[in-house]
Amino acid sequence: MGFPARCQCRRSGCPTGAEVSDLEALGRLGKEGSYVIANSESSESRRPAASPSSALPDRPNCARIHSMNHSRATMMPGESRDLGGIEFANTRIVLLRESQVRNCLSLADALDDVRTALTHCPIEGAVNAARVRVSQGRGKAWLHTLRAGLSCWGVAGGKDYTSIGFETPAMWTTVFDAATGLPLALIEADRLSRIRTAAVAALATDLLAPARLACLAHFGAGKISKMLVQSILLVRPSIRTVLLIRRDDSKGIPDWLAKLKPAIAVRLVSAEEALSEADVVTTATNSLNPVIPAGIPAPRLRHINLIGSNHLKRREIDRDFALRCLRPDGYLVADDPQQAVLEAGDFAELAYAGRLDWSGIPSLHRLVRDPEKLAESRESRLTAFKSVGIGLMDLIVAAGLLRRLGVLHSSLAE
Repeated sequence: MGFPARCQCRRSGCPTGAEVSDLEALGRLGKEGSYVIANSESSESRRPAASPSSALPDRPNCARIHSMNHSRATMMPGESRDLGGIEFANTRIVLLRESQVRNCLSLADALDDVRTALTHCPIEGAVNAARVRVSQGRGKAWLHTLRAGLSCWGVAGGKDYTSIGFETPAMWTTVFDAATGLPLALIEADRLSRIRTAAVAALATDLLAPARLACLAHFGAGKISKMLVQSILLVRPSIRTVLLIRRDDSKGIPDWLAKLKPAIAVRLVSAEEALSEADVVTTATNSLNPVIPAGIPAPRLRHINLIGSNHLKRREIDRDFALRCLRPDGYLVADDPQQAVLEAGDFAELAYAGRLDWSGIPSLHRLVRDPEKLAESRESRLTAFKSVGIGLMDLIVAAGLLRRLGVLHSSLAE
């Protein structure tokens, strides 16, 4: 170690170009943070300037210039061994903890990676396998497995997690080198999974919703809610009102929501009031029954993200609202229509009745790559994005993180 390197931040007030010769602090990753830099002679040092840190509330602070919070910088190839790991299957696997993911991965970067991967990777080069659920009986933990492959980045892998009721004791992501068949990394994935969900919802909103929105209504107050709200504000900064609808309104407005920037008004409201004002709606609940009551008019609503249900027995909207999401008046997109057949409870009744054929619903990947599909969506009064949560998106976000850490070196533009 000890070769000279330069910071790649290029942000206002950052001492861009300051050389750092001692990289031994890489071992402190996840504690005090670690140096994440690029050699001044490498091709990575000529990457485009980073976007302003003010675009996102949880954007890393540039003052910690050589910390892993410095999320846009990169590491020299070959330095991944200092991230910590284990020898396994004739190779060394990088191990990343939740604290390291928090320091290394921002929502803005995840959004960039998802957008770029779906733009550059052909449809046939992105393989998603539907979730497999393994149960050993009542009272025992379930094991849930999602797998995917991304040929343009040369990786395969996915996410596993366990559940007992609505609790998730453990969640982890694995990434493999598709050329060698060897594992690259094992990543604790609670935060990574939430960032993935929020980044995918943000991309769908950016593609499907009108350019200027004024009011966001969010249903739910669970762990994912903060990041989902931030993700919508990231792609639609014109929003000036955020309405929260939660099952127990006696708990009031969560601290994270109350601390949004002063220009944004925040209110705790009923579903009826929310739908009378909202331009865009996001639902992220574990409800078995619709959280949007039947027959409520939504005169301003232009886009809805349905995030909560990934089981045929759970739904956040009723049959009539689901019909409004379909053509000719609506336009429905799914993260993976084939997996939605098995998991999208919001639309299960329509599919069973023959009113919905999932084979005719575009995936988010197809929407990104097909200008005609995108143009079709913009002719609709209401657009809807149904997310069931897929392994392909977990793999993209995990692989993007590994690229910034120097573990994976495939080009984003392949």
